[in-house]
Amino acid sequence: MQDLLKIAVRRVLPKEVARVLIKLSSFFKILCSKVINVELFECLDVEIALILCELERIFPPSFFVIMVHLSIHLAYEARIAGPVHYRWMYPIERFLLKLKNYVRNRRYPEGSIAEGYIADECLTFCSRYLDDDIQTKFNKPARSLDGPVGDGVMTSLDPLTWEQAHRYVLFNSEAIKPFLKQHEEFVFSHNRQGSTRKWNKANDQCLTFHEWFEDRVRNLDVSEDVKWLSKGPNTVARRFSAYAINGYKFVIESRERKTQNSGVMVVSSTVKFRSKKDENPLVENVTYYGVLKDIIELDYYGHFKFVLFKCHWFQIKQDGFGLVLINFQRLIYENDPFVFASQVKQVYYTKDPNDDWHVVTNTTPRDLFDIYGDLENEDVEKHLDDQLRSPMFDQFTVNEDENIWFRDDVPGTTIDASLIDEEETREEPRQESLDD
Repeated sequence: MQDLLKIAVRRVLPKEVARVLIKLSSFFKILCSKVINVELFECLDVEIALILCELERIFPPSFFVIMVHLSIHLAYEARIAGPVHYRWMYPIERFLLKLKNYVRNRRYPEGSIAEGYIADECLTFCSRYLDDDIQTKFNKPARSLDGPVGDGVMTSLDPLTWEQAHRYVLFNSEAIKPFLKQHEEFVFSHNRQGSTRKWNKANDQCLTFHEWFEDRVRNLDVSEDVKWLSKGPNTVARRFSAYAINGYKFVIESRERKTQNSGVMVVSSTVKFRSKKDENPLVENVTYYGVLKDIIELDYYGHFKFVLFKCHWFQIKQDGFGLVLINFQRLIYENDPFVFASQVKQVYYTKDPNDDWHVVTNTTPRDLFDIYGDLENEDVEKHLDDQLRSPMFDQFTVNEDENIWFRDDVPGTTIDASLIDEEETREEPRQESLDD
């Protein structure tokens, strides 16, 4: 419902109906996030009320059962009780399936479950004392360790691949930034005839920098790191078919089987030209989507090693519902296919059956919890204290000297005590007759 429902309804239902259902899917997508942003969840309280009002204009009254009304309370409940993962039924249902699998004798299901559970407890108890002897589920290595999957194979890089990979390393190395500025001034002052536009000058700098940089550094007194970077990598590199990093496992497209692990996404600060004639380019953060084609490890003769992803980048657009679409038939940036493995995030693509476009869906690593990502370490404690003192918790704060045991948020009910006494008086003779 959180992702695939958006894709299913965007081209099948009328726009007014699809828009509301997509907003409902986005509501549950945020609601089921691993980390709660209190300000965002306060906005969800308002948003779900508007969504339900729009649904009432589309669906008949019989659609609005108690479970539909329950959604209006979910955002507030999450702010009070925490992420929904600790309270929903999916873990319980998985555990019930585990107990069901213990049954070997259908005539005695309870006994089979009890015997299987005891056997599992005994194995768990024993395996905690076998850390140094055999591998158990408590001491086996994590499956998502960063690094290559397998040993890889050695391969020779063709001149074009070698140049593109080396160029990307240079343009993304902090130690080379001063030389990039010098080369930019050199290109702008010694540009070839006819290259008066900024786009042509930027293109010249991209294509000629690595050669200029090697000549420039040869007779200068610079650090060892800069010298080895100027020499370029070895033409022999190691190639991998899978690589795990940032909590994701990436697999090149040609080696995929049942799961889709080749979708990649990169956010890059780029000088954006609207056309070749644009003389006022803007520096913006641009998001690129593509498919992983190859993984290589560049070796700068033992001094540096860089893992690069070679990708095919494709044209993207946004539809009227805010969904990102990608067209695999239209390649872009064919001369700049490489990115660092550490810069990449994983996405997957769902084919739209009505045209050539695929809908992009972002993924989150299973073990990633983006907690206080925009705060410095020393500010976390202060942030927690501010959250606990927010107005949301004021109604639960009680003075230790004044214990209040009645509710003041609903109107009270007044009872005439004299009527209760009269009722008790009428009931006493009846009780005596029953005793007799």
